[in-house]
Amino acid sequence: MQLFVMLIFAVVLGMLVWSLYRLIAAGSKSRQQVRTLTVRVALSLSLFVVLYVAWYFALVEANTAQ
Repeated sequence: MQLFVMLIFAVVLGMLVWSLYRLIAAGSKSRQQVRTLTVRVALSLSLFVVLYVAWYFALVEANTAQ
């Protein structure tokens, strides 16, 4: 599960960097920017849902300080 979370997080960050590069290098092409933003938001929300479901079914535990 930890590897999955790190992989999705890396993909989201990679898409953020790629979007910033495209914005600076090629100018603003709104259709491409909207598409990458949509994918990034969808990945972030799906990661949140997967983590919540995994916590609900006790597949992961919260890391609490004691």
